[in-house]
Amino acid sequence: KNDQSEEDLQLMAKHDVSIATQIDLLSMIDWTKTIPEFNELPLGERIFLTKRFSSHYLTLENGFFTAIQNRNTENI
Repeated sequence: KNDQSEEDLQLMAKHDVSIATQIDLLSMIDWTKTIPEFNELPLGERIFLTKRFSSHYLTLENGFFTAIQNRNTENI
C-alpha cells in the first residue's frame, strides 16, 4: 500500500535539477570512457554521439530511479 500523500511530494528547484543533471551527465561521460571501442572513435564523432545520447540517458536514468522508488514505496 502506498501511504505517500501529495503533501509529502516536493518540487525540485531549478538549481537542484541543474546540479542533478550535471552530475548525471558527468557520470555518463565517465561511463563512455570505459568502452574501448568508443574511445577509438575520432573526437568529433565521440562528441556527436555523446550529445545525441545525453537526453535519452537522462530520461532513462530518471525513469529507472522513479520506477524503483515507486516500487519500494508500494511495499510499505
